[in-house]
Amino acid sequence: GWFYPTENYLFSLIVPKEQEAELAGFFVYCSQIIGWLPPLMFSIIVENGYNQKWGVLAVTGFHFIAIFIISFQEGPWSSSSDESIEQQEQEQPSVEFTAGVKQLEENKSVDDDMI
Repeated sequence: GWFYPTENYLFSLIVPKEQEAELAGFFVYCSQIIGWLPPLMFSIIVENGYNQKWGVLAVTGFHFIAIFIISFQEGPWSSSSDESIEQQEQEQPSVEFTAGVKQLEENKSVDDDMI
């Protein structure tokens, strides 16, 4: 299926740097914990003898709630993803990290010469 990988990919595009854990937890909460609520509502309505169209209408209500929440997003999708990309590009590795990588590369070349 394409849905879940695409969902995770799109989520990762707009997550600000240094907030990955916080927002990933919220994402899991919303998608896994609350994901059972619409099917439960449908089942309760149908099992109580009401027509299935009322169950579908109840599930559609969750879509309207989601659309309402999304309508408060600031700016278009492109601005959200652009901000995330700019923030990632501004992050430069520290001098110590760069020096450590160079030292590891030098040690690797010395080890390769010994073999």
